[in-house]
Parts: sequence; structure tokens; C-alpha cells
Amino acid sequence: KMSKSVGNVLDPGDMIQAYGADATRWFFYADSAPWRDKLLSTEVVGGAPFQFLETVRNTYNFFALYAGIDGFDPAAHAVPVAQRPAMDRWLVSRLQATVQAVVGGMEGYDVVAATKALGAFVDDLSNWYVRTSRARFWGGELSEDKAAAFLTLHGALLTLSKLLGPFVPFLAEAVYQGLGRDGKESVHLCAYPEPDAALRDPALEAHMALARQVVGLGRAARNEAKVKTRQPLPTLWVKHPEPGGLPTELEALALSELNVKAIEYVDSIDDRLSARAEADRGRLGPKFGALTAKIYQAVQAADALALHRALRERGQVELDVDGEAVTLDAEDVKVTFAAQDGYSAAFGEGVAVLLDLTVTEALRREGHARELIRTVQELRKKADFQVSDRIALFVEGEDEVGRAIEAFQQKICDEVLATELRLGPVPGDVEFRAEQPVNGLKAAFGLSRRR
Repeated sequence: KMSKSVGNVLDPGDMIQAYGADATRWFFYADSAPWRDKLLSTEVVGGAPFQFLETVRNTYNFFALYAGIDGFDPAAHAVPVAQRPAMDRWLVSRLQATVQAVVGGMEGYDVVAATKALGAFVDDLSNWYVRTSRARFWGGELSEDKAAAFLTLHGALLTLSKLLGPFVPFLAEAVYQGLGRDGKESVHLCAYPEPDAALRDPALEAHMALARQVVGLGRAARNEAKVKTRQPLPTLWVKHPEPGGLPTELEALALSELNVKAIEYVDSIDDRLSARAEADRGRLGPKFGALTAKIYQAVQAADALALHRALRERGQVELDVDGEAVTLDAEDVKVTFAAQDGYSAAFGEGVAVLLDLTVTEALRREGHARELIRTVQELRKKADFQVSDRIALFVEGEDEVGRAIEAFQQKICDEVLATELRLGPVPGDVEFRAEQPVNGLKAAFGLSRRR
């Protein structure tokens, strides 16, 4: 409780001056239900509420940057939603689900439900759609695929600006005006969005949720094995309860995100796991008394995988302990798993993945090429080059670096916008030069813009 006599009153003007009126408004809408006490401080307003607005701004700025480079005009292109890639159709479907949730929350006087739906969509938009679609907006001519990506992102941001209007009016207006308006002078003169059931695709949303779960578990398996994502790996095995695997487009997305060459769907990954079973002494004691210690030892000595299968299929397992039949249920025994040498595993809700850590010479070379691409992208930023600048690239390095460049020269050029790539001593007249190791291999780089 704030009190002037205590001296703990916060001046709203200070918070608005520091983080803006929108962040202050969003805090009161999204923090908790209106009838609950709120813990308020300038720092709290500058936390999650401000970061949410920053995510919206950054997503719009990403669109504006690349749309400006390509001179994209949404009125000049028409790619029906049904003809767009799965990622675009998924975002359109997620947007309609969000519209339905926000409208439902507002009509039910549940402002927290509405803001949670908006927060979840903005996270999906920025951290999944934009992040995985970046390459579609880069370089090259304005192809149909690129136009579809622009149209999808433009449409999502336009509808989002209208949804956000009552909550964060200033940012909503800025985004709406930046997108070129939609027939009205202001976003606050537009009709509030209504969900379009024809654009929903629940099956695609479910498949995308599985793809994201597979990607998340695959990354966890990489982290566990301490293998960088830029190092390609041969195979990821996926075990999940539904028949079949991911649709082709979403499988390609998962392959790209995890940098693996193949995904295989299996009924079990147990044959590549080591299992360990341990009984819960706290539960065994009251049930079995003096026999507890021997049951504990019997569980440790048993085949852990066999125990796991029996508990999963029947909910209980029977052990012979000193000639006495003892029945244990799933809560009495905990089975933990670890991947065998050469593999890394991760487990989720109904899904498990197993990653083959074998790195062949070809895969190692590709890993060097990917690391080199990352290094050059960082050097472009250090040199203060524009994202659209074409460059001449010169690289001098150890033999392994040279072999990686020879094997993946075209890919490297495409990714870093190099019109030429030369191996050998870096010339003295380059615009920017730097020495930077590539996966621990010595290398020197020279970059010059080509106008």
C-alpha cells in the first residue's frame, strides 16, 4: 500500500518517462487479475512488460528493414494462404486462434486471459516464425516464396496492431502507421479483429507443436553432449505416441533447426539407453517392513529396462525376494535413463529423442564451414557494413579451413553475400581485416564491399 506519509508513493510520471505509457499500461493489464494486489515498482514495469513491447518493436523493425530493402508493397502481391509454405499457414492459423482467445477474453471481462494470449502469440511470432524464417527475407530477388513470407508477416503485424490497440495504444498506432495503414487513418478507427474459422488449421498447429517439441529436445540432447548446433550430426531418432512422423515441410524445418541429416521415427530407443532402477525406501518401509532392505537390493539387481516396460505396460511388477512374491507399483520404483556412449538423449512429455554423435570427416568439414559463416557475419557487423552490402571475401587459414571452403564455397558466398571468395594471403587494401579462429583453427579474414 502506498502512502504519502510513509513516503513510498510512486510517481506515474517517472515510470512513463523511463519506460513509456504503454509499458505502464501493459503491466496493469497483464500482471495479474484486477482484483489482486500488485507489487509495483519502476523496475517491475521495466521488466517483462517493457520486454514484451520491445519484442513487438523488434519484430516490426525486422519487417521494415527487409521490406524496405526489397521495396515490398503488399498491394502488389497476391499469394493465397493455401499456396503458402506450412510455416506461413501455421502462423495464419495461430493468429486466428489468438484473435479468438483475445476477443473471448475481452467479451468475458477477462483481461488477463486476453493479454496472455497476446503474449504467447508475440513469442511464437518472434522466437519461432521470424527466427526460423530469416533466410527467406535475405538476399536474392523478390520470389514468390519471399513475397509469401512478407505477406504473412505483414498481415500478422497488421492484425496484431489492431488487437493491441486498446492495451498499448501508442505502439499499436506506430506499427499500424509504419505498415501503411489499412483503409483507416488510425488503428483506433479500425474495427476490432474477428476470428476467421476458415483460416484455422488445428492439425497443422498440432504438428508444429510436435516439431517444436522435437527441436527443443534435440537441442537439449546437443547441450547435454556439449556439441554446438553448427556441427552437423547424422541422425536423430524420435519416439512419440502418434503413428507416422512429421509432415515433409516440418521435418525439413526440424532437420534445419537441429542441423542433422536425417530423422527416423521409432517405437523405442531403449536399445541405445542405459537404465538404472531404484526403489523408494520411504514408500517401501510402511508396506514391507523388515523386507525393505532386501527389496531395495533386488530392484537394483534387476533388469532396469524390463522393470520399466512392465511398469509402463501393467502398472506393476512382481519380484521374488527370499522366496516371497513382492508386488511393486510405478510409484515404488524410479527408473532413470542415460544414453550409451556415442549418443545423447532427451525426454519430454510423451516424446523422447536420441542423437547420434558420430562426426565423419565430411560432417566435420561442414561444421567448419558453418562456423566460418558465423565468423564472417560477425565481422560484417564489426566493419559496420549494411545487411544488403555485397562483399569480396579473402581467407587465409590452416589446411582444414581451406578444405572446408573448397567443399562449401557456394554456400558460404550465398550466406555472407560474397560475390567472390579467395583463399590465400589477405591483400593489404581490404576495407576490414581480422584474425579469428574457426573452431580452434587459425584463420585471417579480409572484407571489402562491392557496390
